[in-house]
Amino acid sequence: MITTMILGMSLRLMPAGGHDAMSSASRLASLALPPTSWLSVPLSVDLAVLSQSLEDAMPRVLESGPDWTLVDEGRVGIRYRAWRTPFALSFQDGTLRLSTRVDYEAEGCVVRRRALFGGTSCAPEADSSRGAPRKQVHVAGTTRLDWTPDWHLTARTSFQFGHPERSRVTFLAHDATTHVDAALALALDRAAAALDERLREVLGARRVAEQLWRAASEPIPLGASLWLRLTPTELRVTAPREDGPAVRTSLELRLRPSLASGPEPWVAPQKMPSLQVGSPNEGFHLTLEKHLSFAEASRLVEARLPSRFVLPNLEVEVHGAELSGDPSGARLKLQVRLLSGLPNPIDVTLWLKGRPRYDPDTRLLALEDLDYTVETSSTAVKRLDQGRHAGMLVHLRQRLRWPVGEQVDGLRARLETALGASLFAKEPLLTGTLQILQPRDVSLTRTGFRVVLEATGAVVEKPNRLSHPKE
Repeated sequence: MITTMILGMSLRLMPAGGHDAMSSASRLASLALPPTSWLSVPLSVDLAVLSQSLEDAMPRVLESGPDWTLVDEGRVGIRYRAWRTPFALSFQDGTLRLSTRVDYEAEGCVVRRRALFGGTSCAPEADSSRGAPRKQVHVAGTTRLDWTPDWHLTARTSFQFGHPERSRVTFLAHDATTHVDAALALALDRAAAALDERLREVLGARRVAEQLWRAASEPIPLGASLWLRLTPTELRVTAPREDGPAVRTSLELRLRPSLASGPEPWVAPQKMPSLQVGSPNEGFHLTLEKHLSFAEASRLVEARLPSRFVLPNLEVEVHGAELSGDPSGARLKLQVRLLSGLPNPIDVTLWLKGRPRYDPDTRLLALEDLDYTVETSSTAVKRLDQGRHAGMLVHLRQRLRWPVGEQVDGLRARLETALGASLFAKEPLLTGTLQILQPRDVSLTRTGFRVVLEATGAVVEKPNRLSHPKE
């Protein structure tokens, strides 16, 4: 399948007797290293989920209870009731920001001793601003996210209070706001702990990193003794960032993929590297390499060439095809027998040259501007070629076309299935889709052809109870 695509793309053919000089641009394109390959796995949590964690951990109403709480060395009693608005969350500059507002009322009493009957009494005195709007506490919080060297997420949430106006009760002007603040601080500590735990659970990279590194290190079967080796070389995590209504980070594997034929290749286990932080990429991009020897390419070309060409008053029988070359160029040598047009059959050698071109509309691989020369000492053959050259070219151009669309689709389906059964099967909350598979480049080595294919796709999270809000 892959080798079929190489046939047309690889034929940077030269005429017999020497090598045409390749342009500098073509030479550089062939010798250039393929771009970096990566697999980027998203880890995200919806801000609504984080907000719900706070709401579940902190009541909307805080109150001291019906009894007086004695303060100020037992001289003053206070009571309060506070109402909290829903939390608002946003993510800015790498920091999760939280806010809410607390409206509260407070009342106090002054403890007095009864002179006649003994004991004490505490008649309530309203807030000095009775009838005025409730006092407010503005609550602002931040959550700092970071990773430890062993890939564990750290989340630290803290809150600060702002008071447009404090509440003072009784003629002693006791500050009741400090008691509201103390109750708020305890409740917010519990909410912060719940939020930090949820963030560590959803965005923690250690478990997913281990699974991906292990899965990417193992050969992936593509069928018919063909194996995909991803060969991870680096593993990094991206800084948290805002993505619409969610906080997102990504785990990214840097890969050195290749295709191998034959029995399953042995791979030495590699230890997962220490944490690195890098810039984000999306989805996956694989640059796949496959080597095809000249001998194998010759057999494939020979198998796909017709055994006989029949032209008006000329019949040509193909006896053999041979590809050869070096890093500077390739040559296709055809051994043919002319069965008609001459007094007797005669064997000649044809040398072909042309530029490979893939037509995405017809999905055909062909040799553009195909031409050939005849290697022979026979004057009769040379004269025959002069009269039949144009017709022979038309016939060769029609024959030397390879429909590779179905083969590309088949390889794409096999590759997508293999990735799903290996990489993404290890992490049930992820799914991957292969979107594009296309030839990128073919270059020559001293022993054959090096073909480069590009595969790009998307990796998405499946909905789950931790990363998405409840309906």
